[in-house]
Amino acid sequence: MFNFKVKHRRIFDFTRIPFEISIGLLSHCHAFVGIDSCLLHVADLLNLIGIGLFFYTEPTIYGFKYVVRYKNIISTKDSYIDPTQVIEELKKLVLL
Repeated sequence: MFNFKVKHRRIFDFTRIPFEISIGLLSHCHAFVGIDSCLLHVADLLNLIGIGLFFYTEPTIYGFKYVVRYKNIISTKDSYIDPTQVIEELKKLVLL
């Protein structure tokens, strides 16, 4: 069938599962953390708390548009995205 991994009771890896199933699972989530992708846009339309991870694209153009509580974290040539920063930003968003 497909390989769906549960990383933790509350963290899901949507890699390599059908898009329709990803959307269905995402509709039951409370928050989204991920790269600029179609799932980020689905999370935006579902009004999920979100962290957008951006590398080469511009978050003001390709990032969240509708959701109120979100944070874009941008990687540059000089600095990579620190996972600790992502977790801290997510905690801030969830506890608002």
